Amino acid sequence: MVDIYIFLYICLFFIGLGGFLLADVNVIKFLISLELLSLSASMIFILSSFQFLDLFGFLVSLFNLTLAGAESAIGLVLLINVYAERDFVQLSSLTLLKS
Repeated sequence: MVDIYIFLYICLFFIGLGGFLLADVNVIKFLISLELLSLSASMIFILSSFQFLDLFGFLVSLFNLTLAGAESAIGLVLLINVYAERDFVQLSSLTLLKS
């Protein structure tokens, strides 16, 4: 039964990877795809930990979820700052942050 869920989350991981690679100018799509990648990898860790009765997968997924939350918060703050300065947000406009 766990194998079906692992297959589902692997498919979800590849959907996130496709969205990550195909996000041309849309920053929101880029961030959502990053979150989808992170959350599906975390769920795969949890399910494999459940299948093999190991605690390490739960700890790795907890760390991964903590990093994903911090990453999305920082990404949204940067997005709001760029939008306040330029009135539009594209991936090409994120080069403003270099200076």
